[in-house]
Amino acid sequence: MVEVVRRVPSVFGSRMTGAGFGGCTVTLCHPAAAEPLCSTVSGVVKSTCQVTPFVAKVVEGVSSWRV
Repeated sequence: MVEVVRRVPSVFGSRMTGAGFGGCTVTLCHPAAAEPLCSTVSGVVKSTCQVTPFVAKVVEGVSSWRV
């Protein structure tokens, strides 16, 4: 899957994770590439397994609160 998604324009990188339980890829891409990326993934795997790609949006990181 990593090799497939890295061919999509505006993908910065992809990595396999959690392969012991079927695994998934974490892929970083330009926001405009998210929909074409999901379509590519769906098209490649629909004949072999049930998968639902989703987009996670990056938000602000961790911060501390003074209590």
